[in-house]
Amino acid sequence: MGHDLSDGEGVGAFAAGVLEDLYAAVYGERPVGVRSWCDRDSLLMLLRLAGPAPFGGVPREHGGTLPYEAIPELVATAVRVQTGCELAVGSWSVEADLGLVMFVFRLPAEPPRVVAATA
Repeated sequence: MGHDLSDGEGVGAFAAGVLEDLYAAVYGERPVGVRSWCDRDSLLMLLRLAGPAPFGGVPREHGGTLPYEAIPELVATAVRVQTGCELAVGSWSVEADLGLVMFVFRLPAEPPRVVAATA
């Protein structure tokens, strides 16, 4: 499925797909959901898991852990490589007991030169 990367919403939708695929590859299961919201130059992504978040050194039964601080950088790198869009990593927050992880990125001032990409 292609995304229109000429605006923040399209970049956010593409980045949410990258986050979902990255989580599935590392932890062996898909998250319950990934949502993205854009507001001018900011991108917020919320990762919802079926149970407690497997971050902070507590591995889940089916796989190893990825240091949570690595996830935003991996998402930003994948988005840049696949679309040309340079996301700047902002902050992240984990509510492990609730199974929620929030990631904040800054969008580039100029849209990427690539008009569409596939997820």
